[in-house]
Formats: sequence, structure tokens, C-alpha cells
Amino acid sequence: MPSLRDAHFDCHVEGKGESNDKVADAAHTAAFLQEWLYLGLITSIFAICRVTFNGHDLIRYPSSFRRRKKKKNKNKNNRAFVTTTTLGAKLQQWYDQEKYASPSAKADHERDIRYNFTLVSGLLEAFNLRLRTAGNDAQATYLRNCLPGEIELSIVVLLATIQYFHTVIYDPPSSLPVPTCPWLSSLMVSEGWCVGQVSNLWRRHRNVLTMYYFKMLGPPTVQTDHSHCSNRRCIANNVLEDQYVTVHCPVEPSFMHFRVPKTITKRMSCRCGGHVGPSSEKLVAIIEQGSIPIISVRCPTAARNGKWDDSLDLDVIAYTGATPYVAISHVWSDGLGNPSANTLPFCQLRALRAQLQYMIFTNPEYFGSVFPTGSRIRKTARLERLYFWIDTLCVPVNNTEMREKAILDMRNVFAAASAVLVKDAELNAQSRYCPVEELMARVCVSPWCGRLWTLQEGALNDQVFVQTSHNEVVLLDDLNEPMRSLVLLSDELLDADSTDVFDRVPAALDGENNSPPEPWDFAAKFAACPSTILSMNVLPSNIGPRSILHHSKAELFLHVLTQIQGRDTSKASDEAICLATLLDVGMEDVLKEDTCENRWTAFLSVVEDVLSARIIFTTLPRMNRKGYHWAPRSFLNYVEGTELARIVNVDSFDPESHELDRDSDLDEPLPTQRVQRPVRISKGGLVVEFPGFTFQSLANALSPEFCFTAENGHATYWCMTEYSRPHFEAYFEGSVVLPEQSWDVVKPGPSSRLSLVLEDHFSDAAAPVRGALLTACSEEGNVVQGTYLCLVLVVRTTSSYRPPDFELTKEKLNQDAEHAQWDLAIDTKLGRREEREWCIA
Repeated sequence: MPSLRDAHFDCHVEGKGESNDKVADAAHTAAFLQEWLYLGLITSIFAICRVTFNGHDLIRYPSSFRRRKKKKNKNKNNRAFVTTTTLGAKLQQWYDQEKYASPSAKADHERDIRYNFTLVSGLLEAFNLRLRTAGNDAQATYLRNCLPGEIELSIVVLLATIQYFHTVIYDPPSSLPVPTCPWLSSLMVSEGWCVGQVSNLWRRHRNVLTMYYFKMLGPPTVQTDHSHCSNRRCIANNVLEDQYVTVHCPVEPSFMHFRVPKTITKRMSCRCGGHVGPSSEKLVAIIEQGSIPIISVRCPTAARNGKWDDSLDLDVIAYTGATPYVAISHVWSDGLGNPSANTLPFCQLRALRAQLQYMIFTNPEYFGSVFPTGSRIRKTARLERLYFWIDTLCVPVNNTEMREKAILDMRNVFAAASAVLVKDAELNAQSRYCPVEELMARVCVSPWCGRLWTLQEGALNDQVFVQTSHNEVVLLDDLNEPMRSLVLLSDELLDADSTDVFDRVPAALDGENNSPPEPWDFAAKFAACPSTILSMNVLPSNIGPRSILHHSKAELFLHVLTQIQGRDTSKASDEAICLATLLDVGMEDVLKEDTCENRWTAFLSVVEDVLSARIIFTTLPRMNRKGYHWAPRSFLNYVEGTELARIVNVDSFDPESHELDRDSDLDEPLPTQRVQRPVRISKGGLVVEFPGFTFQSLANALSPEFCFTAENGHATYWCMTEYSRPHFEAYFEGSVVLPEQSWDVVKPGPSSRLSLVLEDHFSDAAAPVRGALLTACSEEGNVVQGTYLCLVLVVRTTSSYRPPDFELTKEKLNQDAEHAQWDLAIDTKLGRREEREWCIA
């Protein structure tokens, strides 16, 4: 049994005198693991830093248990429970103790804490790997009983808390690895969450505290069909144009906010009078002259005869710069789109007009100086006309040329708007006055935050308003302000001694300090810490225009790739358009193509100068197009951790200032950092420089696992293609996207000439190195040309060295030479430090 680096922790393992027979009982094992991995970890950390701590201080008993204990009446149903009420004081003492420690002592403490932390984290990852690969349901049930999900979650939450304070106290060069909690994911799915949405939230936030907060809020309130969603994608909000229905405003009479029986609402049908839209000829003329078309509607007013005039008087005009308008950002699955005409129902337009009026009247601090009436808006509560832009009415449907031109100008549309109004059915059901953390979380899990088009719509304008219930709106940037105050406040608290802290939280958040200072105890001092930890990544950093402006092209591309994860689009061809729009390059080149594949290859040419040569070693799904078998067919929902560094050429900027962290569930080192030459996309394929091998022609069809010897027989290279599913899934721990086809469909046949391109050179004790297997190879001059076949994991062994976990032997390879060839012969060998040029089709 491994132990942590502290004598006190050894007592938790050795002092219990556990025998194998006793630990075999699942319930007893669960109790033992809880005391070892939870109480033992926190006790060992405090012991390393000489903080007095007794694990029994975290244990509480129900009052009924205490009474019955006095009567000596033992009841098994009254179990003790663990509470962290007093943990905040100990965390503060940890900080105070280390604040004045010498640098050498802090370095020793940090090293020991990292060792203990990594050990517990690794044990949890190993447990979940064993649970995923359990042979049958009975075995999986027994394993889960040995470590119940509630105990696993509490340990992971403790690890996340320790990671936060470890970062604050020691400022280490790398963060401690906090594992995910698959049990929490399965619990959320059982409560109604979409499995694809849960996976996307993990990839986007990587924080168990945030995920647990999402779980406590409950699944989205708007019910959608998630039966076709997968672990990788949530497609419930994708739409099919031939089946799309533009909806009318739902009839929802409130009757003092009481629920109306369905027997009544079913008899209520919308009688708004049909659809209305702008003149097609006028719309096309405005776009053709290079202007932005905006919709103008008249506000309700009292007519001369005393009657109320509620007509729309809808028109489309050209934006001149002096007409303030609001751009509408919405999710098409809510029914505000129209794929067949530039029209919307009267009721929807009236509702939209009322919402815009209410937003302007109730937020004079934002709109008082924008509209012509200025500060008189709030006094008169009257506007003559309203101006807005919405894609349903302003992007031509039946004129392809003008449609493409309107899409080309969408970046300017949202940048020039006076404000952006976010309309989402999920957010429209939330209260404006709920806690800010809850509203932030609701934005994160909303369909609006999961669509690709809405990324640019929310990122290109400072004034983004989210519509909530009862037509109330909240400025999206305001959701970040209280959290920024908490983060700054936590830093301020940590800079003070525990005896010198005063109650400044209300004043800090309200911006004033009129109350007399009162001493703050330890627990109150860190009351804000859970919110601070939670708020560090609740909202993705794509909100706000400054995050995607004023960067180099490579930096911007890296940032965009990070932010599009977890987002989706109904049309695959829209991905290239959206990415080009966000990068603000190559939009015309992309839009002039008429097919999805042509648009994607055009986009790859646009970003050719910032692509990394290592893109051929990514685990992304590939294109099936001549000359582009090396190219990923999409960046959505696939790019994680170190894969980012394999897509973007990070040599042009400092990678330490960007998120290039490895996957928390994959122990794979980053490739050796070396200056990369720019890649070149030629007619024949992608031209790169890497080490590698070429082989003699095959005698038989190739096996999905093969090997070859080199260096005069001193080294053997064992290769596993991505079609060797058990090996790949074990190495990537189930997170890799494997090919859809079988090996029998793609395997090279007899007489095929193969080459193997290696991502990096092998060290004396190297982990598996990624490679790219090429087929139909030929050599022209100093360039080896070949067609990309698949990704390969390569392990190098010698007579004196084998990796500690190496289990792949000849007995495990397919050695039936009559059907498949597994032993290759080298045709041309390159030196271990030599590279050559490859043209990969």
C-alpha cells in the first residue's frame, strides 16, 4: 500500500492494521479509503506545514446518535458524517504559516505536498480506469461499493480546494493535477442532463467545483430531445431547414403568475395576422451598395382619434452611423428563424419591439445618450421608432450572392451595433434577481453559449444584454464584476495576517465603507473562497471584444480554438465561415466556395502560415479528400490539452502565456520544443520536416500492429495504429476519437510501400512517440511523398531498456503471416537526429 510523505499519514495506513481479508469487504474498504484518501491527505498536508490539525474535528454525529449512545443503544442507521465547517480556519493557518517560511522550507513543503497530492489524484484516476474496464456489471458494482460516488466526489472537491490554495501560497510553475469525477457526470445525466452537454462542460471548465454547482442548479428547464446526442456532441439545438417551423409567440396569460391549465391554453391560438418582413428589393439594394440593413418599426402611440395605434409600419433602411440599432443574437432552435423567407410573425415582432422598448427605458445609464431623445427618454417613456438587426430579416434568403455578402459583413454588424440583445428560451425563464453565480452558470449551460455563430455575436460588442424573465435584461459584463471583486478580495485577505483582517466584504462589493470595522474570524475570512474558486472559470473568456482583438494571428487562432470547444452548428460548412469571421481573415476566399469541403480547404489555406507541422499527429478525425487526408475535418468538440499545441505554430509567441495545459486525464508529455519551419500546403499535400523511416514493399497485407528493427538490430520499434482500438483506448483512457472505418477497409495490401513519420526523436527512456503512417510512398529528389493513412503510437525498446509499463510482445501481435504482415523491413534509415522533408497527401 503506497503511503504519503508524512509519518502522520502512515498511521492512517499502517496503524489500522488492515489485512487483505478485512479489506475485501466493500463497506469496510469504503470507510478505509475515505479515512486514508480524505482525512489522511489533509492531515498530511497540515503536518508538513506544521499546522495543528485533528481529523476528528471534521466528524460530526447526529444529535439522536449522541442521545442513544448515552443509553448504550447502538443504531447502525445513525452514521457519522464529515463537515468542512472548520476547514477554512486551518487553510488560513496554512497560509499564515508559509507566509514567513524560508524559500528553501517552502520549496521542500511544496515538493512533499505535490507528491502526496499527485499520489491521491493518481489513485482516483487508476480506480476510474479500472471501473471503466470492468469485465461485467457485478465487478463494476463491487468496485463502486468499494469507493462510493459520494466519497469519490468529496475527495475530488478536497483536491480542487487544495489545488487553489497551493497555487496561491506557493505560486508553482505548474498547477496540481485535479482529476475529473465520472460519478458526478453519471449523476447529472441520471437527473436529466444531456450526456454531450456534461462532457462539454467538463472540457470547457475543468473544475469539479463548477461542475458540482451546475449539478446543484439542476438541468436546463427547457425540454429538448437529446436522444441523438453523444459523449462528444449535444445536437439537440441543431436544426434541419426542411423541417424548420417558425413559431409564434407562446400564449402565456399570467393571471397573477398562476399556472394556466392546459385545457385553456390549448384553445388559445395565435391570431396575429400572419408574417411580415422588409421589401426584398430594398433589402438587396442596401446590401449591394455595401451598407448594413437595419429594420425600423414604429413604436405604439395614441392616434388623433384617441385610439391606440399598435401598427408596426416595418421598413428596412441603410445604417448611416447616426442611427442607433440593437443587434439580436438568438438561437434558431427557439423558433425565431425562417429558412424560406425574410419574414417573422406579427406577434414575434410586436414582442421584440416591446422588449427593446423596455430595455431602453429601464437602462438609461446605457441608452440615455445613444438615442436622439437623450435623457428625456426616461421622463417621457416614449420613442418614435426603434431600429434593430436580426439575421432572419436582414440576411437575404433567396439571393445567394447578396446572402454571402451579408454574411461577409456580419462582423461589422455586431461591432457597429449600439447594443446586442441575447434571446434564449432557457435564459428567458431565469429571474434577473437570482444570485449572480446562478445567472452566470445559467448563461454557461444555455443553448446560446453552445452555438458557434453566437460566439462572435457576443464577442464583438461591449454592450451585450441577456434577456431574462419579464423582459428584464442584465449586462453580460456585469456578471463578471462581482466575481472580479471576490477574486481581488481573496488576494487582499491573503495578504493580511489573520489577526489584522476586518470585515470589508460588504463595502468591497458595494463600493463604499460606512460601517465600523470589526474583527473577522478565520472561518468568516475565507467564507468567500468557495465562490472565488467557483468563479475563476464559470464564464469562458470569449465574452468581451478585448479577448479576440489586438493579438497576433497565431495567438488569436489559438484563443479561438480554445473557445469553440463545446459549441456546435447545424451546418458543417458554417464552421469555416465562423472561424474566418472571428479571425477576420479570408472571409471572401471561404465564402466563394460552394461546398463544405471546398470551404474547409479554403480556410486551411487561410491559416496555413500559423498551422503547426505537428497537425498530422493530432487525434482529430480526418478529411477523406485527395491531397488532404492529413487534414482534420473539424476543430469542434475534439481539441483538448496538448492537441492545441499540435494545431497552432506556437513558436511565434510565448506558449507559457496561453492555455496549453495537457489533458488532466492523460499522462502524455508535450513534444520537445523546437523551432518549427512554416508548413506549406502544396498541390501534392502538406510539406513538413520530421524524422522517420521508409520500408520495403509489403509481402502481405499489413497488420494493425507491427514492428521493425533498426540500429543494427539493437533497437526494436513496436507500432500500434489507431485501428488497434484496445491499445489506443488504453493509452488515451477512452478520450480519443477513433476512425469510423474498420482496418479491413483501409489496410495496405501486398506490394504497398510504407513510410513512418515520427513526431519526435526517442530519448533513452521515452514514452510512446506519435507517428503518421504513410502509404503509396515514392521518393522524388530529397522529398518522400506519400498518402496519410493513420496515426500510430511507437514504442522503442532495446536489449537493455524496456518501458516500465511495456506489455506489447510478439505473442500479442498478429503473427499469422498468411493473412497479415507484422514484421517490416527498413528500406532507408535516417539517423536518430536526422530529419528529412515529407510531402503528405
